Amino acid sequence: MRLFQKFLDRDPDLSSVTRNDLRKFILDLQQRPAWQGHPTVHGATRMVSKTTINTYARGMRAFFSTLEREEFIAPHDIAKARVPKAPIKQIVPFTESELKAIFGALKWHPSLLPKKMPL
Repeated sequence: MRLFQKFLDRDPDLSSVTRNDLRKFILDLQQRPAWQGHPTVHGATRMVSKTTINTYARGMRAFFSTLEREEFIAPHDIAKARVPKAPIKQIVPFTESELKAIFGALKWHPSLLPKKMPL
């Protein structure tokens, strides 16, 4: 929420925030370098990831949905906003030979086993 508030450059009345504000925020994130404005990370060259943008948008939508459900604000269009999809990362499993190499590299010793606790 703080990044969205910074983007709006004001402390908005929550009922005045529109779906269009959220769209503009998402567009800004898509063009922003990762870690921009961070106090300790400087010189990042990659852009904000699609997963991060998806997370921010889902958080905004959940926040406004909660405010609406708890009747802090009137029904709001941000609660119905479409969230950009994050890419699904394909996980490549280890092969059997890779697993054998990994487990073969582990050196097991009885002293590594948990000690029995007295009753």
